[in-house]
Amino acid sequence: MRNKSEMIETIIKKDNDFKDAFFVGDAVGDGLSANSSKLAFIKASYGYGKTEDWGIIKIYKSIDALNELLVI
Repeated sequence: MRNKSEMIETIIKKDNDFKDAFFVGDAVGDGLSANSSKLAFIKASYGYGKTEDWGIIKIYKSIDALNELLVI
């Protein structure tokens, strides 16, 4: 299985419209994958990565519940 960054790049190559998508994730690895693919990253602060160091991740927005995505 490939890593998330490769997966994102494959999806964008298949459909260029995805280059404007948001990536929602709950771990630093998700943020790194989004950042390396130049996707806006939305941090799900209620997930697995609560205690991780997020200092190196460019975060577009942080959410505390899934329904907050409806107003972004």
